[in-house]
Amino acid sequence: MSKVNLHLGIDFGTSFTKVCVRDVVQSFSWLVAFGQGQSCEENMLSSQIGIMSNGQVLAGLTTEEWKQQKEKEPKIKKIDFIKMRLIEVPIDQKLGDSDICKLAAYYLSRVIWRSKSWIKENSGEFFEGEGVDWSAQICVPVQYCDSPIIQVFQKVFDVAWLLSEDLELGSGIPPSDNLSDLTSKIGSLEPAVKALTSSKRSCSAVPEVTAVIFSSGSNVGENITAVFDIGSGTIEGASCHKRADSSKKNTLKYYAAKVEWLGVEAIAAEVAQNLRTVTNESVKKMLFQHSSNLSESLELVAQSLLRPLSAGESVISQYRQKDGALKLSQEAIEQRLSEKSISKEEEKVYLKLLLAIGNINRLVGSVIAQKVKPKEPDSEVYRARLNSASSLDILICGGGSQIEFYKDAILSTYTAFNHNRTVIPKYSLNYLPVPKKDELSMSGVDRKYYYRFNVAYGLSDPDLDKMLESKLPSQPSGEHVRYSNPMTGPLPLMDDD
Repeated sequence: MSKVNLHLGIDFGTSFTKVCVRDVVQSFSWLVAFGQGQSCEENMLSSQIGIMSNGQVLAGLTTEEWKQQKEKEPKIKKIDFIKMRLIEVPIDQKLGDSDICKLAAYYLSRVIWRSKSWIKENSGEFFEGEGVDWSAQICVPVQYCDSPIIQVFQKVFDVAWLLSEDLELGSGIPPSDNLSDLTSKIGSLEPAVKALTSSKRSCSAVPEVTAVIFSSGSNVGENITAVFDIGSGTIEGASCHKRADSSKKNTLKYYAAKVEWLGVEAIAAEVAQNLRTVTNESVKKMLFQHSSNLSESLELVAQSLLRPLSAGESVISQYRQKDGALKLSQEAIEQRLSEKSISKEEEKVYLKLLLAIGNINRLVGSVIAQKVKPKEPDSEVYRARLNSASSLDILICGGGSQIEFYKDAILSTYTAFNHNRTVIPKYSLNYLPVPKKDELSMSGVDRKYYYRFNVAYGLSDPDLDKMLESKLPSQPSGEHVRYSNPMTGPLPLMDDD
């Protein structure tokens, strides 16, 4: 049997990592299902690291496996938000001098090891004969692919791949290293990383939205499309359009991209903060299970705050207003939140959710309307494409895409930001199609959960960048884009769990 080419698509998320693998010759992908059941979260890996009291580093575990580890050692130090912490790393810093770079590389090396091990255990026929040629693609937000910080991500991915190659494939929880040993191992890999070129690289960084568009197939045409990937920690948004040149090669032209800390877990944490009877879990339950009741309650609270807008106030949204001068402002909500007359924490929950809607509106507005401004680069092309379209395609995906709260917040931007008075056509909401069974196997996971794995599926095709070349929106070459949470400030420190 000749050598087999297997390619991993790794969706490195803020809270969870999902993996698909592809038999390159057969053009067929399947999910790497790390759990035993049909639900989605048990078949993902938690994007976090644990440091035990003896200095051993744990990574590449499912949520259930983390629970079991915490029962064995309750004081395990947990480090999360690995992906977004990388954005804070100075570009010129050596990899060995950055703790978070070392830990992120270690985490991804365990993801790679566990994925390969699962494939060997469940598809052993690929390992007969001459062996396997492995490769991988890992996603990065579009905003950071167009920034010097992409160098940090790529170095981390290179080290992760090299670390994984030193491990013999096995089963179960990935082998752990001591923290001090990890430092010396990564230091020894620096020369090998510097010697890598794009042609020799086995593990490459790819814009996340490129994978989303690719996985959507023919559903995305040549009109402007705004994509919003709603995750557990963040929302990533990008405006783009797909076009084919004379050689029929597809190019994905990006106009604007932004990532903000507005995912499900992030909003739940912000809403529950400083409330005695409200927890993160109760807010998430409200978002997931009570969409119609929640919408009505938000409507009532918003109506009570509607009033003529003063000069300089920040618009949040509009709710069935009859008078175009009436707006719901951020200042009105914050003023009400500060009033001591609020006796019920339930009202504070609704007020905080209204602030979250405003933050989502601003993200959506910046992604869609940035290039409408006449002085912006590519503005003329962008405006012309919008003018010729009957609608603006809004494509939503990710774990939060099924939540009505997010859908309503995204769509409300059209009136909240007066897009209806510009060249921007009405929004048309779309979801990603589920691939056919002869294109993707869900490996026992219920097919209704595909929306959680669509990025990994797109990344599983090694020809992604060849078939859909990405043209990124330009940022100043020396700019170091730093990530912050618009709702609660900088990312939290690496605290004990």
